[in-house]
Amino acid sequence: MVSEDNLILALEFLTEGARAAVPRSLSRDEFQVESFQAETQRIHEKARDWTQGYGVQGLGIGEKLSGGHGTGELAMRVYVEKKKAEAKIKHQVPKTVKIPEIPDVPTDVVEIGRVELESFSDRVRPAMPGSGVGHLDVSVGTFGCLVRKRGTDDGLYILGNSHVLADSGLASPGDPILQPAKADGGNKTADTIAHLSEFVPFDFSPTGFPNLVDAAIAKVAEEGSVNPEIRILGKRPIGVSTALQRGMRVRKVGRTSDYSISEITDLHYRLRMSYKYYPDGRRMRAGLGDQVLCTRYTAGGDSGSLVLNDRHRAVGLHFAGSYSSSIFNRIRNVLDLLNVELVV
Repeated sequence: MVSEDNLILALEFLTEGARAAVPRSLSRDEFQVESFQAETQRIHEKARDWTQGYGVQGLGIGEKLSGGHGTGELAMRVYVEKKKAEAKIKHQVPKTVKIPEIPDVPTDVVEIGRVELESFSDRVRPAMPGSGVGHLDVSVGTFGCLVRKRGTDDGLYILGNSHVLADSGLASPGDPILQPAKADGGNKTADTIAHLSEFVPFDFSPTGFPNLVDAAIAKVAEEGSVNPEIRILGKRPIGVSTALQRGMRVRKVGRTSDYSISEITDLHYRLRMSYKYYPDGRRMRAGLGDQVLCTRYTAGGDSGSLVLNDRHRAVGLHFAGSYSSSIFNRIRNVLDLLNVELVV
C-alpha cells in the first residue's frame, strides 16, 4: 500500500513536472538531480491528456472505491464529469502511475459531475454573513464574513469570492457591491453596501495549478449597516483552524441552501476552473491547487460562504461545486494573500 506522503509527491510531480514543490520534510537528494527533473517533466507532459482532458474535473487523493464502497486503500483520484465505457474514452486513466523513486501509485476514477462556480435573497440591514451579495455586474453570491486589514484600524471589509465581488478580476477598486445582489433585485442607488477594495488576481498559465484562492474583499460603506454574526447561527466565528482531515464534518450558511453540513473527502484536490476573462464574457481556465473537496452541501449562489468546523472556527471559503461535491479554499491561504484577519 502506497503511503499518503508518496501519493502527495506523485500528485505534485504529475501535475507540476519539473516545477514541483517538494516539502523539505519529504525531499530526497534524488529529486534534485537534473535527470530526475527531466523525467518528471516528461511524465507530466505525457499525462496531460488524461489529467487535463475533456471531462476531467480535477485530481486529488482519497480512498479507492469499489462498487461504491471504500477499500481502505488510498489512491490518486481523477475526478470526471461522467464515467464512460472504456471503448468510448480516447485518453484512458492508467491503473497505476509510475514515477522514479516512488512506489507505483494506484489511481481511481470518480464521477462528481461538472464543477461550476456557485441564495437568501432578501434585503437585510444590518447585512450579515450568509446573505446574498454581489458586484454590480455579477448575478449573486454569498457574504462570507467580516474581516479587517492586519495591523490597521481603517474599517470593516466583506470577505467573499473574486468571481462574486470582483467579477473574476475584471472589476475596478471602488465598484459598488450590492445587498441584495442584482439577481435578487438589488440596485446601485438603494442597495450599495460596500465598495470593492482588492482581490487576488488569477494566474491563467496554461499548465499547472498556481492559484490558491478565489477571493476578494470589499470595504463596508457604513459600519452600522453590517453585523458579524452569521445568519441562522446567530454568532460570529470564534477564530481560525487549519486542522483538516478526511471524514471531518464542516458546515456553512449560504444565500441559496442556508445552513448545511458536509464531510471532507479529499485534502489535496486540484482542478482547472473556467473564469470570465474578457469583458464580453469569454472565459479562460485557471488552475487551482491546495483545495478541499467535500460531499455536496451547497448550490448556485452559495459561492463565498465561510466554511466552519464543529467548533465554529473558520476553515475555508467555498467557491465551487458539482451535483455531488463542493469545494473550498483553505482559509489560511485566503487570509494571508489578502493580508486580513477575521472579525471575531
